[in-house]
Amino acid sequence: MGAGEMRRTQVTVQDFIRAQLINKRCWTDHSDMADAARLQATFRVRFSNNGKFALEPELREPAREPINDPPMQVFIQHARTALQKCNNLGWQLPPEYFKLEPAPYWIDLVFVPKIGAR
Repeated sequence: MGAGEMRRTQVTVQDFIRAQLINKRCWTDHSDMADAARLQATFRVRFSNNGKFALEPELREPAREPINDPPMQVFIQHARTALQKCNNLGWQLPPEYFKLEPAPYWIDLVFVPKIGAR
């Protein structure tokens, strides 16, 4: 949520969550995986007031689990594990998250192999 002149850099809720994934070491560099250059997965999450997921993270992209793509299967599992690890530790959410409309506010998190690439 912006205020004032809105000329300063603003951090999105996605950025805030992504930073926690990295800082809590839930998500680590996976750039050494096979086919790393093409690996990417997006999960949709929503949080409750207690700092935990309101619902299980939903795989959005790819639209479903790949059947004949072992590198992507492993990558998606790494992302799921990272989300669960940080969820067990608890998320810190800015108070503004709960004021966003429309409620409930969904966040799409994009996982890429290289830390800091997105």
